[in-house]
Amino acid sequence: VKIQNNQAADQGGGLYLSPRTSAGVAIHGQVANNSAGSGGGVGLSAPAFGLSVDLSRAKLNGNQTLGGGTGSGGGLSVSGDSSSAETLSILMDDAVFRSNRADIDGAGVHIDYSGAMPFTVSATNCRIEGNTAGGNGGGAYLRGPASGGTVRFTNSSFAANRAVMGAGLFMVGQHGSQESLMLEGTAFTGNIAQQDGGAIYLGTGGITATLDQVELSSNRSLNGAGGGLYSSEGTGRIAIQGGSRITLNSAESGGGIFHSGQRVLALFNAHFDGNTASAGLGIYNAGPLTFEPGGELGSAVVDIRDGLYLQDESAVPMLYSNLTLDSMIQLERSGYVTPNQTGTPIVVASSAPSLETEASAFRAPASGGEGWGIRISDDRHEVLWEPEQYAIRYENTMGAENPNPDSY
Repeated sequence: VKIQNNQAADQGGGLYLSPRTSAGVAIHGQVANNSAGSGGGVGLSAPAFGLSVDLSRAKLNGNQTLGGGTGSGGGLSVSGDSSSAETLSILMDDAVFRSNRADIDGAGVHIDYSGAMPFTVSATNCRIEGNTAGGNGGGAYLRGPASGGTVRFTNSSFAANRAVMGAGLFMVGQHGSQESLMLEGTAFTGNIAQQDGGAIYLGTGGITATLDQVELSSNRSLNGAGGGLYSSEGTGRIAIQGGSRITLNSAESGGGIFHSGQRVLALFNAHFDGNTASAGLGIYNAGPLTFEPGGELGSAVVDIRDGLYLQDESAVPMLYSNLTLDSMIQLERSGYVTPNQTGTPIVVASSAPSLETEASAFRAPASGGEGWGIRISDDRHEVLWEPEQYAIRYENTMGAENPNPDSY
């Protein structure tokens, strides 16, 4: 089936469905070069009794919004208000969303669902590439209901998408909601945001995100933070594991990741290298950060070779496991991590009460800390950056009277 070169003033340039009862919709063909006020390719409105959408093997390419509607959802727009009392389910295995455009949000995929029940999105081998949004979510824009939802992308690709924020993926929830985002073996490459979140933007809501064997590479936030990932405002947790790689991303702050707010950033097995920023080359941290067991023998694998920026004392990482021998954390100078005239030690990591940690993985800032070094605290529960301690001992080799003390 091919649906091509159609236009609608309001919704669904190629296809629009607003069923009155519970419905199942399957689209497996090509939807290309259509336009509408919203849902340039396909527009779907969830009914009161639920909607199941199967887009397996569908190709939504070159569709766009042209005003007259919400201006969102260049390729696909799915909506549902509080009258939707059942679950919204969307399957996108082997689907392609390419070169779609939206005046506002969600150039490739736009899902804004406010129903009473959770929504689910599942995609394997899905490609979301080359889409451009005038607002947020160049590749995909996801906003779930207060009841939450589950989103899973496996072995998928978000590449060369553009937006104001969240060029690859933009996800927010309502206050108090609980959303789950699972990214497995998925790559975000070459996405460009004008502001925050070159690849991924996680905002309000209780979002629990897992990045497992994920690649965030060569994404950019041109005038904002979080070239690879931006997280702020919401609650929940972000777990990065499986040897995920965050490399060659750039932003004004947080070249790899910008993290603030109450949401926990948990690193199990993650590698950062080659990211660039004015502050926080690898990670700009202003929220709760933990290192947790993700490697062999229950150790954390944390390799931040470019730089970890700690905004203040509350941003100091908490270790729940020891670090592997090949782990490395390169500290950056910040307003908090900076030498003081009194020589007071600066805590740069702490460990759980049950864990005695090591300091060998930590590296002092590359400049501006001459005479300061990294050591473990006496109780072995804190990693400190403090003035080096030197001992000078005089040896009376001549056997004559020596007015100097034995040591200083």
